Amino acid sequence: MPPSFLGGECLTILRPGDAALHITIGVPLEESAPTADEPPGTRSFQFFAVCREPFPAQELPPWIDVADLDAAQAANPEILTPDASLILPTSSWAGCVLPITPRDPRMPISCEGTAPGIEVAADALPPGNHVLYGYTYEPAKNVWTPRVGLLRVVGEAGDDVLPPAVAFTYPVSDSVASTGRGVTLTGCATGNAGTTIEFSWATASNLIAFGDEAWEPFDSLAIADADTFSVPFVPPPGTDYKVVKFRGLATDPAGGQWAAYTRQPMVLEPGCAQPQGGTELVADVCAAGSGAAEPTDAGAGQVALEVCAPGEDSGPDSDTSDSGDGDGDESDGDESDGDESDSGGATGSADSSSGDPAGQGEGFSGCGCAAPASPAPCWLVSLAVVALARRRRRLGLTRPCSQRPRWRPARPSATRPR
Repeated sequence: MPPSFLGGECLTILRPGDAALHITIGVPLEESAPTADEPPGTRSFQFFAVCREPFPAQELPPWIDVADLDAAQAANPEILTPDASLILPTSSWAGCVLPITPRDPRMPISCEGTAPGIEVAADALPPGNHVLYGYTYEPAKNVWTPRVGLLRVVGEAGDDVLPPAVAFTYPVSDSVASTGRGVTLTGCATGNAGTTIEFSWATASNLIAFGDEAWEPFDSLAIADADTFSVPFVPPPGTDYKVVKFRGLATDPAGGQWAAYTRQPMVLEPGCAQPQGGTELVADVCAAGSGAAEPTDAGAGQVALEVCAPGEDSGPDSDTSDSGDGDGDESDGDESDGDESDSGGATGSADSSSGDPAGQGEGFSGCGCAAPASPAPCWLVSLAVVALARRRRRLGLTRPCSQRPRWRPARPSATRPR
């Protein structure tokens, strides 16, 4: 049973002398009846700070120590002895995963047990960026659950000695995006003056085959101090039914880096439907955070701003790989005559509620959100401003519209499929 992290910001900064950070913990269901093959202390939580984000498909070790494993095997001899890399002290994560709540006793998975929440003192962790995780001890189903966002601890030496930071707030859960209507990634970042963030995407198969070499950059931003970002991603031709993930790589002038990854996959489907999913539903059965025992949408306010790929036919059976000129440049708006039905219900007419959400009228065609014939889709900036009006300073939204990221043909490769 995973813990639910209730509330919180994308980036929380703790400085010397600050009050402890309080984190409210919820549970989807109470767990109070262990079976005979479970060890003492089972069905409980412990919380940790992790010094880096796991690479996509990489998992934290399922066993905290040998004592937990021995207790679990004593209760259930069918639990096999794992490889040393699956036990935290002998894994590649040793020294990177730091406890912030005690192992003995761990937090019971109950309303009473989780009611106090957890406290993180300003001096409890070393300076740097930390991803908070909840660990569920329930052999042999021990699981790790990440908290959205980052905790940044500033020591006596100040901010300047810390690496930059970047985190995603959308998408943070399983999501679906159409190849004819992109999706907008949102999140937060901080760093010294001159820090840049490179945004990349990669298919799941290429990540397995090529690791870090699989990332394909599609946009970059410059940052200074704490800020938020909103970056559109328009899938290139030929990505129908691909499973993808995203990376934000922040680099400062001194060479300090921090990599953030979207943790759950996004499936790219043909057509022009609006993005689905991507926000995290957290259950709060004890009403610890919201006052109601109902699932809470933790992604509320982190809206996915759809971005149409101009020149795409709007019909669900269209051959999207042949639309446009294939290089990602804006089209002249004549690829669709507006007669085909959109998978999102739009026909491309100027008076359609979904076909012209920005009220641009004449010159729109193609996907439901309707990209303009002009190569400068300023309506995207307007939508982003409205959606992020309550945020702090934004990044990237003040760039000239002509600087919208464009797809470039990939360099030929004999070993790397596209």
